[in-house]
Amino acid sequence: MTVEEARQRIVELLGLELLGPVGGETEELSEAPTSRYLLGMLAPVGTGIDPEEDDDVETLEEDEETGEAERGAPLGQSLNPSSIGMSFLVSEEVQGIRVKARWGKYSRIGKEEGGSTTGKWKRAPVSFEATINVSTAGGRHRIECPDEPGVCIEWIVHEQKGFRAVSVFLVNRKEVPDTRGRKDDYWLFQPVLEVTGTEEGSHPFLARHLDVGRMGDADAASNALLFRNTLEFAVGHGVAVEWNHVDSGRAGLLRTALIPSAEVPRVVSLEAGGDANLFMEDLAKAESGSAISEMLMPLIEGYEEWIEQNEARIAGLPGHYQATGREHLRSCREAVERMKAGLELIRENAMVLEAFKFANEAMYLQRIHSTRAVASRETGGDLPGHTPRPEWRPFQMGFILLNIRGIVDPSHEDRRITDLLWFPTGGGKTEAYLGLAAFVFALRRLRGDVEGMRSDAGTAVLMRYTLRLLTVQQFQRASTLVCACEIIRRRDPERWGKEPFRIGLWVGRGTTPNSFKDSEIALSDLARNNAATTGNPVQLVSCPWCGNTITHRNFRADRSVERTLVGCGNPECDFTFRNSSGEGLPVVVVDEEIYRLVPSLVIATVDKFARMPWKGETQALFGNVDRYCPRHGFLSPAEPHPGQHNAVRGLEAVKVEPSSGLLPPELIIQDELHLISGPLGTLVGLYETAVDWLCSWRSGDLVVRPKVVASTATIRRATEQVKNLFNRQLRVFPPPGLDADDSYFSKAQPLENASGRLYLGIFSPGKSMKTALVRVYAVLLAAARTVFKENPEASDPYMTLVGYFNSLRELGGALRLVEDDVRSRLKLLNTYGFERRLIYETRELTSRIDSSEIPFLLGRLELPFQPERSSPYPIDVLLATNMISVGVDVDRLGLMVVAGQPKTTSEYIQATSRVGRRYPGLIVTVYKWSRPRDISHYERFGIYHATLYRHVEATSVTPFSSRARDRGLHGAMVAMCRLGVPGMEQEDGAGRLSRSSPEVAAIVETILSRVRDLDPGRSDLQEAVRRELDAILDEWVGAIGRGNLRYSWENPYRKPPEGSAMLLQPAGSEGDGLWQTPTSLREVEPGAALYLLEE
Repeated sequence: MTVEEARQRIVELLGLELLGPVGGETEELSEAPTSRYLLGMLAPVGTGIDPEEDDDVETLEEDEETGEAERGAPLGQSLNPSSIGMSFLVSEEVQGIRVKARWGKYSRIGKEEGGSTTGKWKRAPVSFEATINVSTAGGRHRIECPDEPGVCIEWIVHEQKGFRAVSVFLVNRKEVPDTRGRKDDYWLFQPVLEVTGTEEGSHPFLARHLDVGRMGDADAASNALLFRNTLEFAVGHGVAVEWNHVDSGRAGLLRTALIPSAEVPRVVSLEAGGDANLFMEDLAKAESGSAISEMLMPLIEGYEEWIEQNEARIAGLPGHYQATGREHLRSCREAVERMKAGLELIRENAMVLEAFKFANEAMYLQRIHSTRAVASRETGGDLPGHTPRPEWRPFQMGFILLNIRGIVDPSHEDRRITDLLWFPTGGGKTEAYLGLAAFVFALRRLRGDVEGMRSDAGTAVLMRYTLRLLTVQQFQRASTLVCACEIIRRRDPERWGKEPFRIGLWVGRGTTPNSFKDSEIALSDLARNNAATTGNPVQLVSCPWCGNTITHRNFRADRSVERTLVGCGNPECDFTFRNSSGEGLPVVVVDEEIYRLVPSLVIATVDKFARMPWKGETQALFGNVDRYCPRHGFLSPAEPHPGQHNAVRGLEAVKVEPSSGLLPPELIIQDELHLISGPLGTLVGLYETAVDWLCSWRSGDLVVRPKVVASTATIRRATEQVKNLFNRQLRVFPPPGLDADDSYFSKAQPLENASGRLYLGIFSPGKSMKTALVRVYAVLLAAARTVFKENPEASDPYMTLVGYFNSLRELGGALRLVEDDVRSRLKLLNTYGFERRLIYETRELTSRIDSSEIPFLLGRLELPFQPERSSPYPIDVLLATNMISVGVDVDRLGLMVVAGQPKTTSEYIQATSRVGRRYPGLIVTVYKWSRPRDISHYERFGIYHATLYRHVEATSVTPFSSRARDRGLHGAMVAMCRLGVPGMEQEDGAGRLSRSSPEVAAIVETILSRVRDLDPGRSDLQEAVRRELDAILDEWVGAIGRGNLRYSWENPYRKPPEGSAMLLQPAGSEGDGLWQTPTSLREVEPGAALYLLEE
C-alpha cells in the first residue's frame, strides 16, 4: 500500500461514515438515518432543527491571539434544509437541458409481536429524470416526481445579454402528517442533482466570466492573466458543484457534490538550472570569479530563454491580457539584469568573491550539520547513507545574485528597493535569506572600518518575525548557520576577525530573560524542576551543530562576566566548553547580554521594537556604542558601567576602553510579510521610521540606508504595503510569468506525476459545529487506525490529527470534546467495524503554552507511530490556532481538520500548508453553516481551491493615520531622540531635550520627509503631523520644567527617586507618566461591536 492509497482509503471511509450509504444502495440500518449520518439530508419544507443541536463548541475564554470568535445565527431559529441546487449559464440557442435527480429513501421494516415496528430502516434508491425548458425567462417552474409525490425539480431562468442564467433545484415538498415519532420516512438522503445537454456529447454550459481586473488594480489584472485558463461553470446552493467533459471553454456535465474534493498540485522549485552547477561545496572551492561565473551563468541563460519563449506567446493572448503579460516579462528581464550584475561583481571584485565563497561554505556546513543533527535526534546515528550533496535551489541562488549589488554598493538604487521573496510554503525561502545573511557577515568583516565605524563587530543582520513560535523555531535553524560561520572564523581569525560570530534571540512577552539576574534565577528554578518565571533561557532543545540533546543542565550562569553560556554535552562537538575556549555555542538569549555582545545576527519579534523608547541600551543594536569592556563587551552611552574591574576567579583586572561606534545593521530580513498588516502593521510602519533612521549612516552627502528583503507565500497589494512599511519600492522574486503554474523557478507538478494536497469540504446544515467536529474527528482517527493495521508506514502521516481553529475560544471548547465526546464516538465506531482507536496524547499549540514547551512539542510531532505502543508516545491530536500557520515545519504531518473557514484566504493557505510537506496531505474543512462566509466558500469549493492565491485579500498598513499617530507617534519620536541624540540615552536623559538642537530638528524633518514620501499629495496630512510633533515637543519641554524628568520607572518593588516625573507609562495602565506608550506593538485597542437598533 502506498501513502496515496492509504489517504484514498481514509477518504472513502470518511465519506461512507458521514454521508453513506455505508451498507450499499439497499442497506439496512439499526438506527434512524438522521442519527446515523451527519450530512446529505433534505427535510420536508418547514422542518425545524432539533433543539439539542443548538450547542456551540465555543467557550467564553478571552482571545488575544486571534480575535473574538464569530458567532452565527442561533440554530433554534433556523430550519433544516429542504433543497439543493445550482446556477449556471447557457447560450441563447440552448432550448432545453436534461436534469437527473437521485436520492435514498429510508423506511421502517419488519413487525414484532404486539404490532410495533422494529428499529431497522431499509434504504431504497430513487431516481427521477426530466427535460426542462430554459428558452423562456421569468417565473419559477416545477416538475414533480411521479414516484415520490412532493419531491420536485424546480428552476428559474433569467435572460442576460448573449446568454441565459439558469438555477435548478431539487426540493422536498412532502406533506408530513401531524403524528408523533420520527419522520425520517419523509426525508431525502444522499441527494444528487446532475445536469447535461439534451443531445449526447453536447457542451451547453458556458464558463462564468470572472472579473478581468478592476481599473487601476494591478494585482487583479495580474491574477486575471495568470488564472485565465481556470474556468468556473456553476455555483452551488446549499451544496458544492463539480463539472466534467470540458471542451473549448464549455462543460458537458454538472453534478452536485455533498463532500466536494479538490487536489491542489504541489508547487516545486526548478530542480536544475540548465547546466548550472549549484553545489555549495563546489562554489565555495571555486578558484576564481570566472569559474563561479561559468557555474552559474547557465542558470541565468536558461531564465532568459524562458522569458523569450513567453514573450513570443504574448501576441496569442486576448488583447486585454497583453499589456499585463508584457509588464510581467519586463519585471523578469529586470531580474535577469540584476542577477547578471551580481554575478559580474563576483567575477570582477576579489572581496565580493571571497564573501560569496564564505557564504557558500557556511551554507554547505549548515546543511550538512542540520541533516546530521536531525539524524541524531531521530535515530541517534550518523548521516543517512545516501544523503544528497547540498546544493542551492535555482530560485535561492537567483535571489542571492540579484541582491548582491545592493548590498555591496551602499549608494546603489537597489538600497531603495525591498526585494520580496514570494514562494509557496515549504519551498526553501529561509535558506535563501540565510545565505544572503552569511554573505553580509563575510563582506562586513572583509571591508574594514567604514566612516570611522567598526565593521569587525556589531549586528550585521536583523531578522524579524511576528510570532514567538516562528521566531524560536527559526532561531534553531539560523543557529546552525552562525555555528558554521564561527567554525570558518576560528580557522582564520586574521581574515575573519577576532570577534566571534554570534546569534541573538530578542523576543518579547517574557519568553526570554531581560537581564542576567533574571536568567540566573530562571536556571535556578529549572534546576529545582520548577517553571522559569523570569523568562526561560533554554530556547534550544538540541545542539544545532551535532543534534545532541540540550537541557538546562547544559547552561551556565557565569557571574564574573555576567554571561549565560550554553555548551554542548557531546565531547566530540566543536561547541563544548572545552572545545570552544569556554564560549560554548555562539548563542545569546538574554536581552542585557545581547546589548553588550551585539551579535552578528539578531532574530527578533517585530513587537520587541516597541522597547526602543523604554530601553536606552537598545541603541547598541544600531551600532551606537562608546566603550568596550574586555570582560562584558560593548557598552552603549545608555549603560552605566564601572570604569574598571578587579581580578577575580582567574580573570585579570581590566579597564573599560573607549570604542568607536559600530557599523549599524546592513540587512533587514522581514519574514512572513503578510502578517505585518492591520493594527500591528500600522504601528510597525510607524516605528519603522525610527528603525530605518537608526540603521542609516552618512557617507558625505549620501544617506546610506539598510537593504531590506522580505518573504511570504501569500500577499496582495504588496506594493502599497511595502511602501507604507519600509518607504521603499517593491520587487517580487520570482516575478510572475504568463501562467500561475510556471514562473521558471517554480512549477506546479501535474497530479498524475505527484500527489498534491487533497481538500475535502464538510457541510452539515441542521447539525451543530460540536456534532460535526466530533463526528469528523472520530471517523478520521478511527479510519487512520484501521488503515494503520494494514500498513503502518503508509498511514503514519495521518495518525496525528491537527485541528485548526480560528480563535482560542473555539479551540477551548474543542479540547473538551476530544477528551470526552470524541472518545465516546470512537468506541461506537469500533462496533461499526473500525479498528479500536485510543487517544493517549492530546496537545495544543497556542499562545497559552509556555515558550519553553514549544521546541519539545515540535520534537514530539516528529515521532512516528509504532505498531506497539512506544514511549514517548506520539501525539494523537494537536489542537492549534494561527500559531501553527507560520513556520511550523514538521514534514511528518499529513492530516488536518479546519474548524470553520478562516477569516482570510492567506491564513487558510498558511495553515493548511503545515501538512502534506513530505507526504500527500489531507485537509478536511468543516464549514459552519450559519456563517455566510463559510456557505459561500463551500458552494464554490472547486473554483476557490483551484485559484487559492487569486483570493488572497489585500492588506492594510496606515502608519500615519490619525489613530496611529495618537497611539505611537510620540513613542517613535522618543525612541529616535533617546537612541540617536547624544546625552539623552540614560533614564534621566529625558530631561535633556533641547528644542533648538540640530539633532532634534533633523529627527522632526526625518519623520516629515517620510510622511511626504508615503503621501506626496497630502499636504494636509503633512501639516497635521508637523503640528502634532510640535505639540509633542512642547509637552516634553513643559514636563522638564515641572521636575526631575525620567523616561520611565519600571521597578514594581521600589519607588522612584523623590521629585521624579515620568515621560512614559505603559499603555492601558494607571500612573503619572505624560504619555501612555505601548510596550508591545500588539497592544492595540480592542474592537468595538456595532448594533443596528430598530426605531
